[in-house]
Amino acid sequence: MKVAINGRFLLDSFGGVHRVAVELSRHLADERSDIVLVVPPAAVDEVPEGVPFEVVGRAAGAVWEQIDLPRWLRRNGSPVLLNFANIAPMTYANQITILHDIAPAIRPQDFSFLFRVQWHLAVRLGMRRRGQQMVTVSRTSRSEIAAHFRMDADSITAI
Repeated sequence: MKVAINGRFLLDSFGGVHRVAVELSRHLADERSDIVLVVPPAAVDEVPEGVPFEVVGRAAGAVWEQIDLPRWLRRNGSPVLLNFANIAPMTYANQITILHDIAPAIRPQDFSFLFRVQWHLAVRLGMRRRGQQMVTVSRTSRSEIAAHFRMDADSITAI
């Protein structure tokens, strides 16, 4: 079974989120032979060493993630998609997403309007859909996410 990693984090993430995404990508590539990091063209120079990757589409950012990435996934057998940096394609079902926190909801001024819109839509319409797994980085984040989105905290895995 092929496992795809959403490589948008190479363009848009920073700090701890970026570090977690890079380290998990490296670790999975070391442990498994079926991992592929799927990246937009603008991220090709940022791919971590030793991680197999495929450049997909022409766009970048939200357009790439919501159109080019799901199209590639469907053409390639609909593999499990791992999203390590908060945002996920809204129309793709076979995915696991790490939602690190709800900062865009608590501190909207720290994020662009487009990112906030995509984040809210991705969480409400994408990650909360039946059949998708939401993961977060702590029990505290799990409680905050559950309260903010009126979800059962037991439906969110804290790692």
